[in-house]
Amino acid sequence: MAAPAWAPTLADVGAIMHSRTIERGTGAQLGTFTTETVPTALQVTGLIEEACAEIVARNGTIYDACSANAKAAAKWLTAMFVEVSHFTNQVGDDPDAYDRFKENYERTVEGLGVCLTNNIPDDGDGEGTDAAYNTPVGGFPGLVGTTLTEEF
Repeated sequence: MAAPAWAPTLADVGAIMHSRTIERGTGAQLGTFTTETVPTALQVTGLIEEACAEIVARNGTIYDACSANAKAAAKWLTAMFVEVSHFTNQVGDDPDAYDRFKENYERTVEGLGVCLTNNIPDDGDGEGTDAAYNTPVGGFPGLVGTTLTEEF
């Protein structure tokens, strides 16, 4: 699956987790993911795609007006995925990066839900916005703007 236009970049994700962008061999913090980091750029790209798919599955159509909100939510969710998939032995440490990423994700996904609710497009039927337009994939009404409660 290709990431949507609003997807965060490797540098966007790297900017919030510098300690995970360490170059093998030199120990330099790169601020982004490459073939020489753990995880690699390819691995994080896959996690970005998964995070974007999750955002769409939970929220439905992402309107252009809300793309910055979706990008922010996907960035924080990707960071959570990086922690859980590549640094599992450190999840639960104090202070725990995963928990901070999750708090930021929950705040941004809540903002995304508000944005989507306030920007439902008019379906052209003359009755204003179409509330059913944004039913998430899988038909789970009410999930727009919900927070992630399960642990990965």
